[in-house]
Formats: sequence, structure tokens, C-alpha cells
Amino acid sequence: LMRQVIGWLNTYGSTKQSLDKHLETKNMFITLDGIRGIFLAKPGREVAVINQRMGFFRLAMKHRARVVPVYVFGANEMWHNLTADENGLLGSLCRRLRMSIFCLFYGSFPWILPVPRFVPLTYAFGEDVDAAVLREQAMRENPDASASEVDEAGACLLRDAYRASLISAFEKNKHEAGYADRTLEIL
Repeated sequence: LMRQVIGWLNTYGSTKQSLDKHLETKNMFITLDGIRGIFLAKPGREVAVINQRMGFFRLAMKHRARVVPVYVFGANEMWHNLTADENGLLGSLCRRLRMSIFCLFYGSFPWILPVPRFVPLTYAFGEDVDAAVLREQAMRENPDASASEVDEAGACLLRDAYRASLISAFEKNKHEAGYADRTLEIL
């Protein structure tokens, strides 16, 4: 039943094969944080897991995708994660298994799950980053490189440009969103 509902919402699995298939014909919204992000998210902390997400950037480079960084102010304020120890036994086990096996969250009412805390969400959109343009740049910088080396260099350029655009969007919008005292941690 749950699989049917998720399918109706036009969502896809996060496997490389699924993303590769759907990037051929569709635009996608992907949250990069993954399992690590679950354990890092907590009220009072603004964090984005980007540096170790090279698979996403390689896939975007393969499809010459345009990538638009988005930061959601307030998302980390919605839930308290009682199991938020990234380096603890549960965090390590979830990362090793590449799945969330047990996380205990509560929002507005600790005794009624899963009702989030009621906080305004502000979406900050960064400048889009064009993988095709960055691949051309990587080719100019590495004229003797193989196609796979150019793609890898392009993926690194894409990650760096994505990070810079996300930070810029965060900084430009944090005052209006009510988070002027916060800084964005990039991990």
C-alpha cells in the first residue's frame, strides 16, 4: 500500500539506477543530506551534507543537468531527533546499511507522532549550475584527459559551484527568513 501511495506522489527510489533512469526524461528534486543528514539535523543547527555526495554530482555531470541549490530555512526546527548521534552505534549502523532503521523524532507533541513543530519554512533558491558548461571548462583545463577523467573533474567543479551557490542563497536570505544569527555548516 505504501509503495502505491509513494508512486502516486511521483517519487522515485534513491538508487543510482533509478535516478539515472528518471534523469533521462524528468526534472527532479533531490535532497542530498541522506542518512548522515538525519543524524545531523536538529533545532538550532543549519547544516548541509555536500562534500561526500560525489555520486549525485557524477550523475548530474553524466546527464549534463542544470542543478538548482535550495536551502529550506526552518526544516531543522520542525523535529527533535532523540537518536541524533551521528557517530553513535545507531548512526554508524544506519550509514553502513545505507538505510534508516530507527530514528525517533517528535515535533509539537512528544506523545503524538508524527506531528512536526509549527514553524514557517522559507525556501532559498541559489543560482542554477549548468553541468554542461562545467564539463566544457574541465575539458579546457585538462585537454589531454580521458572522457572519464574530464567527467570526474567536471563533477568536482559542479560540487564546488553548487556549494558556493547554496552558501550564497543561505547568506542572502537568512535575515528575511529569521535566521540572521545562523551560519551554514557544509559537511
